[in-house]
Amino acid sequence: MRLVVDASVAIKWFVDEEFSERAGALLEREYDLYAPRLLASEVGNALWRKVRMGELEHNEALEIAESIPRIPVSWANELAVCSDAVKLSLELGHPVYDCFNLALARRLRAFMVTSDARFANAVAGTAFGHLILTLETLDPA
Repeated sequence: MRLVVDASVAIKWFVDEEFSERAGALLEREYDLYAPRLLASEVGNALWRKVRMGELEHNEALEIAESIPRIPVSWANELAVCSDAVKLSLELGHPVYDCFNLALARRLRAFMVTSDARFANAVAGTAFGHLILTLETLDPA
């Protein structure tokens, strides 16, 4: 199965959070994992925020940042889905950053996995709701 992962999932591969075990299970199963290159920036921003909130030490964030290029996903060029992401953003009334993942999932005929309840709820009642899987409800078996 093809899955596009977003930063809310990827950060759990590095930082112990709720549902980190489920995120880790994605790496252990035979999924084809994809992400736009934008994921690196989003994970980097999450690291910065965690340092500011006192949840991570400075050196921990730097160590994690160094390993971001080795995240086991097939990196996709977001330029290929930029127009689609903006269209989705305007239609859903949601920031374009999250819509890059959804646009990539549509392009790849994949599902998008997220732990971002706000985004999942924004998409749930739309024509794109069938493309979203939440990490919380994904069966890790």
